[in-house]
Amino acid sequence: MVYQIGASASDSVAFFAATPTSQPTAAAQAAVTDNSGGTAAPTTGVAAVAFQETINIPFGLMSSLANSVVYKLALPYAFTVLSVLMRVDAPVTTGSKAATLTAQIAGTGITGGVISAAGTYATGATQAGTAITALNVGTAGQTLEIAVSSVTAFTEGSGHVEFTIVNNSRANAVATQIAQSNALRAASVTLGLIKGS
Repeated sequence: MVYQIGASASDSVAFFAATPTSQPTAAAQAAVTDNSGGTAAPTTGVAAVAFQETINIPFGLMSSLANSVVYKLALPYAFTVLSVLMRVDAPVTTGSKAATLTAQIAGTGITGGVISAAGTYATGATQAGTAITALNVGTAGQTLEIAVSSVTAFTEGSGHVEFTIVNNSRANAVATQIAQSNALRAASVTLGLIKGS
């Protein structure tokens, strides 16, 4: 048996006392072509790792590290710092040298995120920061920073600091779209327009 609501596209139809209208038509209703290269997975397809980024702050020559120097980079979006490390770009071959690099957001130290650089390093070597546990959330426009202290001057080598962060602005935008999609899906299931799971 076939049931039909509206005999033609021009008939005005509405549900639950909404203003009746004819069938909407617009180019924006066309199906979206998926050129992402990803694999659609309705229940698990949006992973937290998709919103993680690596942000580099170069400090150049290790010999330029000096007490009270602060390296800064402003981020245009809200963010959460997950981890930090130093990566060596040119080797440090002279021992008994050291510096402490502390992660900050807009002048406030993160709880954790302290890199203790000391000794010799090969090119590509890393020195991890301590585990980050608090004060690691920044708002759009705030600076991600590295504060230098406890320096015993290096004589060679160069490097940079790598932050792993979550782009909260992007994650929030996607979460909002998912919430709206789920609300539309739930309404469609309630109305019997789709079967649901």
